[in-house]
Amino acid sequence: MAKASVASALACQYAATGEEGFAREASDTLTEAQSVAGTDTAEFANYEDRIRFRLATRQIVNSAEFERRFPKGWHGQQDEP
Repeated sequence: MAKASVASALACQYAATGEEGFAREASDTLTEAQSVAGTDTAEFANYEDRIRFRLATRQIVNSAEFERRFPKGWHGQQDEP
């Protein structure tokens, strides 16, 4: 989860600045986190989904807001259900 936390921070930097380098680094770090943590836990999958949401939309939302907006997960959908 430490690597995923770094990916999350980088995704926030990208969302705030729009600098593509942060997006690439976040994606690479998230891939590393997947290989270390695996993807079979719901906690990791939800965290990954929120990070990918940040990278796709440049919106920073906390876990409670993300869960409220996407109770079944975001999974790449562009708009709220």
